Amino acid sequence: MKMSLEKAQEINNTSIWKDIVGEIDFRIESCLEKLKSCPEQDLGELQTRIRILESVKNLPDDVIDREETVDGIIGPYREIGS
Repeated sequence: MKMSLEKAQEINNTSIWKDIVGEIDFRIESCLEKLKSCPEQDLGELQTRIRILESVKNLPDDVIDREETVDGIIGPYREIGS
């Protein structure tokens, strides 16, 4: 089931979500630190983990952008493809 615009906005504006984003940022920073000295075979796994964490961190904003799409406009003043 996809998330509604209203639910994404509600989640995005809660203090709990801000705490979650803070934890995600901490985990991203930890992965970035590990990237500096990790063996080459671990590089891809750490990069994937960072990409996943970034996508979760942006989930409410991504839903808001998707749900605000109307007639080729995504969110305020942005055209598709920009």
